[in-house]
Amino acid sequence: MNLKRVDNKDIKKLTRNRIVKYIDNIFIHEDKSIEINFKEDINSI
Repeated sequence: MNLKRVDNKDIKKLTRNRIVKYIDNIFIHEDKSIEINFKEDINSI
């Protein structure tokens, strides 16, 4: 799964385990924009 571009069917595949494994943190800003910081091992997805 390419987490850099996610559509609705890919969102359904985002289990807690995948999020913990690949995503370091998610920021939701006041303007409702989202920033996702991936863990260093993102290329192994």
